[in-house]
Amino acid sequence: GLSVDYCVHLANAYVEAPVWMTTRERRTQHALMIMGVSITASAITTIISGSILWLCILKFFSKFAFLITATIVSSFLWSVLFLPAALVVFGPPGADSWSNLKPMFRRAAGCFKR
Repeated sequence: GLSVDYCVHLANAYVEAPVWMTTRERRTQHALMIMGVSITASAITTIISGSILWLCILKFFSKFAFLITATIVSSFLWSVLFLPAALVVFGPPGADSWSNLKPMFRRAAGCFKR
């Protein structure tokens, strides 16, 4: 759940972009402007909270600290670097085209025809 949360928030902001934003680039910029600050603040506070566990003497807590911080850092980097790039290239461009699967099926059918 932790590693998907940031991507889901950005994807939701992308889909909920205003109607007049018809290009993928503008919708991605909108998603990063709306949710980017919240995602960054959440990642920073979670990393700080998890890092405090490294001060514990028990081995379990230090391993748990590594697990939390590594998961959050990885999730943040994937959601801020990979997802926006994927949305710019593959994201639905129009306001109502996100639910239309016909173009995807046409492309898939074209891959199997020779």
